[in-house]
Order: sequence, then C-alpha cells, then structure tokens
Amino acid sequence: MEPAEFEAAGLYDPTSPDAKERLALLKWLSDRGFTAVEIAEADADPGLPLEALASQQAVRRGQVHSRRESAVLLGLSDTALERMLLASGYPSGDRDEATLTDMDISALSSFVSASEIFGEEPIEQFARVISAAAAK
Repeated sequence: MEPAEFEAAGLYDPTSPDAKERLALLKWLSDRGFTAVEIAEADADPGLPLEALASQQAVRRGQVHSRRESAVLLGLSDTALERMLLASGYPSGDRDEATLTDMDISALSSFVSASEIFGEEPIEQFARVISAAAAK
C-alpha cells in the first residue's frame, strides 16, 4: 500500500511527529499480508498496540476456518465444538465467521483425541484449567 492509501484509511498522518516510523510500521504490516481493514481494526482497539498485530503473523499461517467448518474437520457437532472452545477460553462467536486458524485446529484436535480416551467432561474441565492458568 502507498502512503496515500494509509492516509485515506485514517491510519497515517504525514504531519505527525512520528510519521516516518508510523509509515514504516504500516508498510511492514501491509507487506506481510495485513489488509487496511485489519490494521484499522487493530489500531482502533485500545488494548492492542498496533505493533502487537505483527505478533499475530505467526498464527495466521495457513487457512482460517469458520466454527462450522472446524467442527467438520474435527469430527465434532457444532455444539460439542462450541463447548470445547468456551472451555478453552475462546469467546463465543458466529459459526460461519472464519476465525480459527490451522494452529487452533491442531490444538483442538489434541483435546478431541484426549476426549476419546478420557471422555468429554474431564477434558473440558482440563481445558478450563489450562485456559485459566494461561490467562494469569
């Protein structure tokens, strides 16, 4: 993207004291596949510094799946997947919105395998403990 495009999206002010650094960051993010919409959404989130968007690059590799598609990939019902996601600390979401990465699917498949051995309820409880510990 060009500076004028960033400016039109409300992401860049060439008169700002940090304009040079800001433009470098915006170009870097754009070069790595982030869209102006994704950058603007991250920029609007006061809890997420724009620089933190770059850390998401590692988990963005591969495809992004909807919850409905993920349930099929994992061999779960939509309801079972939703329970597992909530237990794992994922927020509720639209079943048709693509939000789960290949990395998410891989992690969830471990829980699915474990639930075949130990049962769904114990694994959901385990997922809650792991999620709570990770949140601290």
